[in-house]
Amino acid sequence: MQTADMPSEVKKSSGMAFELVFKEPSKEAIRSPVQSPPKQSSLEEIEKKQQAAQERREQQEKEKKKQLAMELNKIEQKKAFRQEDEEKYKKEAEVKLDSKFRNYMENKLAQEEAREEKSKEMIEKQARVLAKKKELIESEGTTAPDVTRAE
Repeated sequence: MQTADMPSEVKKSSGMAFELVFKEPSKEAIRSPVQSPPKQSSLEEIEKKQQAAQERREQQEKEKKKQLAMELNKIEQKKAFRQEDEEKYKKEAEVKLDSKFRNYMENKLAQEEAREEKSKEMIEKQARVLAKKKELIESEGTTAPDVTRAE
């Protein structure tokens, strides 16, 4: 073991050598951390600092309120836009549905009129056939042959 104040040499594998000197720590080597002398704060300075801190808190609170108001405004604008868009969509859907309904009713009416027209034509045709039979019966005085088969 080495004694105090005796140098010792340490070699490393890299080829470097160090000389270590073992000494007891002295009072000069031990330094206390540097501390600034305590400040003598007056009551006025403390109050100023508290007032400044209070103002900073109030300013931060105002900023937060401002941000929240802006976010709420954006949300309200989005809601209004969405409502407007929904109303527009409803109106378009209503117009489209109304148009389809009118078209359906027009087609239905046209089909009914076509059926009525066809029915009238059939009735008129049967009336002509019956009129021809009646004429033949009256002109011959005998039974008439079946005219419907001739046609």
